[in-house]
Amino acid sequence: MKIFPITGGELLFSLKTFAAALIALWIAFLWNLHQPYWALLTVLIVAQPYTGMVRSKALYRFVGTFVGAAMAIFFVPNLVNLPLLLVMALALWIALCLYLSLIDGTPRSYAYILSGYTVALIGFPSVLHPGGIFDTALSRVEEVSLGILSTFLVNELFFPRSAVGLFFGRASHFLERIRKATYGILSSSPGTEILETSRGGLSVDLVALSPFALFASYDTRNPARLRTIELLRYKMAHLLPALSEIVRHLERISQEYPEGQQRSRLLLEKAREWVGAGSPSPVPSLTIDERPGKKGVSPEDLALENLASRIREFCIILSECTRLQKEQVVFGLTESPPEEPPHRDHLLAALSAFSIFLTILSVSSFWILSEWPDGATATMMAAVAASFFASQDDPAPAIFRFMTFLTLGSITGIVFLYALLPMAQDFLTLALLLGLVLIPAGIFIGRPETTITVLAFSIGFGGLIALSSTYHANFVASINAAIAQSLGVFMAAIMTRLVRSVGANVSVRRLYRADLRDLASIASMAPSTSLSGALTRIYDRTAQLALRLQVLPPGQRSYYGETFLHAGLARTLFHMAREEGSLPEALRRDVSRLRDSFARFFLLRARGGSVAPGHWSPESPLLDPVPRRGTGESEILTLLSELEILAPPGSVTLDPFHGHSGGLS
Repeated sequence: MKIFPITGGELLFSLKTFAAALIALWIAFLWNLHQPYWALLTVLIVAQPYTGMVRSKALYRFVGTFVGAAMAIFFVPNLVNLPLLLVMALALWIALCLYLSLIDGTPRSYAYILSGYTVALIGFPSVLHPGGIFDTALSRVEEVSLGILSTFLVNELFFPRSAVGLFFGRASHFLERIRKATYGILSSSPGTEILETSRGGLSVDLVALSPFALFASYDTRNPARLRTIELLRYKMAHLLPALSEIVRHLERISQEYPEGQQRSRLLLEKAREWVGAGSPSPVPSLTIDERPGKKGVSPEDLALENLASRIREFCIILSECTRLQKEQVVFGLTESPPEEPPHRDHLLAALSAFSIFLTILSVSSFWILSEWPDGATATMMAAVAASFFASQDDPAPAIFRFMTFLTLGSITGIVFLYALLPMAQDFLTLALLLGLVLIPAGIFIGRPETTITVLAFSIGFGGLIALSSTYHANFVASINAAIAQSLGVFMAAIMTRLVRSVGANVSVRRLYRADLRDLASIASMAPSTSLSGALTRIYDRTAQLALRLQVLPPGQRSYYGETFLHAGLARTLFHMAREEGSLPEALRRDVSRLRDSFARFFLLRARGGSVAPGHWSPESPLLDPVPRRGTGESEILTLLSELEILAPPGSVTLDPFHGHSGGLS
């Protein structure tokens, strides 16, 4: 982890954050708000190094806070005489908001999650003291809005940094890395080891690009640039699966048609030379040498034709990505990404919601029944901690780490409150003292790898000093508050471990099986089948799965690595269905039976069933010693060859070159 040196950009961001915090705190004191430290905490939570990040986060935090405050005002007065029922209603609302935030998966999800734990921050302290619920909600909205506005204005007026340049810079780095991997693969065919070594890092880079693309969209109002950003992100998601398809073709050719490697040598050399030159436009002509004394078409010919097709497709996508990345604003684009929803795991989202519901009920029941004075603090911190990390496979370790830094922040807050704060006789002295903590914290908030831990520290620190317009301190109350904060987070970690935590292998299996269900739908051409929708979900799952592959044992990594070929399988099966109408009747029945068999095969695999190797061949021979005549037959034969190469090894044997009947088992 990078600790030092500190860059100029990090120091500037820290000073801007500190300035915004002081402005918010000073105005809160001036207006005599109920809890001014919430304005300060809001600045630390909303602060981001780039203006697009601040704009999206500030907007959705305000919306979430307003909705959460309104719901707290709705729940508390109506259930004031039934504390346990009130707690259950608040817990259900928080669980629903968490579920919606996980399903949404965009910056808008921040509004859902904020509306959830804003209810916790306002509602739980009011369960036993409901009389001031409206004043509490109003104060919280004022304090949070003040922090948001202060952060927004400082970032807009003083040295704003656009996320657009960051996105295109990261895209350039990703494209350079994939060029390097491609060059290595084409130089040492089939390149399996190079692909497996580089795939994890490339997937991490690709997933990290998605939020930057969304933040960059808040930094520009140029429609052409927005379309360029969206199209570049969409096309880059195709590169790694396309490269995986090339490697699979090279593997199969080296294993089954070793003599074909010599014929593909010129193709690989041309592609390698083009990639090494930086993938400029136009894409060179990439063809396979003719087989000496060729009569008809052999399986080797089909395999090599498909290899050439896959390399051409990859080069075209890489060339388009390179052009979009370099020009950054491309006018007159007619192509746009399909507006299809990505993959969402509703079951895990519901499990996360159920976990936070049980956590809140457990902590709050102990609080109400024991009449613990600081139970409300423990309950709302449990809700906050469980919400922060719900998107992870196993949130418990992250929650425990959050608790560690929260406790450290609480200890620092107690020392600050009793050793340093009494020296602050005016706002200037208070600002200097706060700078000892907030300026270093601001530096590390700007680093993605330390953002959450420093945020935990800041919450612990700010919650303990609880700045207001007059100094007040109660050592016993401070210790109790610190214990309540840490205990609430601890309970969230324990309940999460018991109810919600799943291993990476569980998430990988669920992603893989969701892919298989989409492939089965395409193979059977169900009425609701959409190729663009299925491909959008498959590409989204592929990136998510790739992040988890590295922690799996080698055998599972190889098995689930087949996911990178699912997009190619989907396209092949879809085009086979499209070509059926132009085939002779007998062949049409064969192809239809094959697709149905593949649909059953994928569904059985999705349900965890084991499938014996299958065999399929058409009722009438497709390959004769004379050239093929029908365009439909020619296309279907190419697709069958592609299907045989991309299908999971050992799962199916396709033999389109003999005349006997068969079926896929």
